Amino acid sequence: MLTVIVVLGALTLGTVAFLSCVRRARSAVSFERERLLDEYEAFIAFADRVAKIPVAPRPDGGRPMSGSLVSNAQEDSGLGEVRDAYRDTVMDVPHFETDYDESLQEHMATELSPELASAVTEGSQFTPAIRTPLVASAKSAAHDRRVLADQLDDELADLEDAEERFTDLSQRFEVTDGEGLVDRTFPDLQARWGRLNGLQDECSAMLARRQAQLRDRTPSSGTRLQSPTAVSNYLYGDLDVDFPVLSAGTRLLERIEEEKRHTVEALTERRR
Repeated sequence: MLTVIVVLGALTLGTVAFLSCVRRARSAVSFERERLLDEYEAFIAFADRVAKIPVAPRPDGGRPMSGSLVSNAQEDSGLGEVRDAYRDTVMDVPHFETDYDESLQEHMATELSPELASAVTEGSQFTPAIRTPLVASAKSAAHDRRVLADQLDDELADLEDAEERFTDLSQRFEVTDGEGLVDRTFPDLQARWGRLNGLQDECSAMLARRQAQLRDRTPSSGTRLQSPTAVSNYLYGDLDVDFPVLSAGTRLLERIEEEKRHTVEALTERRR
C-alpha cells in the first residue's frame, strides 16, 4: 500500500509541476487560433460583399487612372456601402475593441493600404479602380490569417505531443526527495539509477526535437511567426515562460538529476 501511495504521489507531483505551462500554452494557442479564424471569415465576408457593390461609371471614359484614388466629385452610395460592409464584418469580430480599438480608416489603412483607406473614407465615387484592389487586398488579409491559423495548428499538434510525452515520463518518474532510499537494496538502487538515466535521455531527446521544431519551422512570408522568438512573443507573451515546452522539459531534467543525486548518495551509503 505504501508503494502505491508513493507512485501516485509521484504521478501527481510530476504531472502538475511539469505540464501546467504546456497546458496553458495550448490554451493560449487555441484561443489565438479562434481569433484568427474569426478575422479570416470576416475579411472573406467583406471581400464578397464589396465584390457585389455596383461601381460608378468612371469619369475618364475607361482610360487608366493615375495618381490618387480619391475623386472630388459628389460621393455615390457605393463607398457608403463599402464602409458599412467593413463595419459589419471586419470591425464586428468579438475581439475588435480589445485588440484594435481603431477607427475604420486607421484599421483599413493598416490591414489593406493607406491609399485604399483614403479612397473609401474620403473619396466620392466607388469605381473599378477602387473595388478591384480592395477585394484583392481583403482576400490577401484573409489568406495571411488562414496561413497563420494553419501554423498554429502545427504548434497545437506539437504541444499536444509534448504533453503526451511529458505525461508518460511523469508516470514513470518516482519523486522521493531522497526519503527512504537508503533502506532499499543495492540492486534496487542500481536499477532505479538506470531508470532515471533512461528518463533523462528521453527528456533530453524530446527537448532536442522541440528545438529542431522551432528552428526548422519556416512560415510563409508576411506572417508573424518568422523565428522562435517571434513565436514566443506572439503566442506566449502573457505567460510566465517564453518557451513552455523547453521550460517544462528543463524543470523535469532538473528533478531527474536531483533524484539521480539522491540515488547515488543512497548507493554510496549502502556501500559503507
